[in-house]
Amino acid sequence: MSNRLKLSAAVVVLVSLTSTHAAADSLLHFKTPAVCKTNGGSTVHILPGRYIPEPEWIRIDEMFKELEDDNTRLKAENASLLEEPPWSPGWKFAIGAFLIGTGAGAYAYNKR
Repeated sequence: MSNRLKLSAAVVVLVSLTSTHAAADSLLHFKTPAVCKTNGGSTVHILPGRYIPEPEWIRIDEMFKELEDDNTRLKAENASLLEEPPWSPGWKFAIGAFLIGTGAGAYAYNKR
């Protein structure tokens, strides 16, 4: 996945998290470094910042996977559209159609 897409997804996630009051309240926010001891006896050093709880992370992860799927689909569509140029009438076709139309119109006009 490209860095640009990752950055775009991160911005979308951050904006969606900070734009709603309820989501902002669910974030765990450490203003200073913290040390946590787990039930297994391990010590974890946590840097200052905002941390996302598991339910919110699952929602964001699903949204990110949908964005990846959309990106993959759009890349495939673009590749298939770029493989074969669309047919477009050239100048010879346009002049031929004009001459045939003019000739048919003149014939019909003189026939009456």
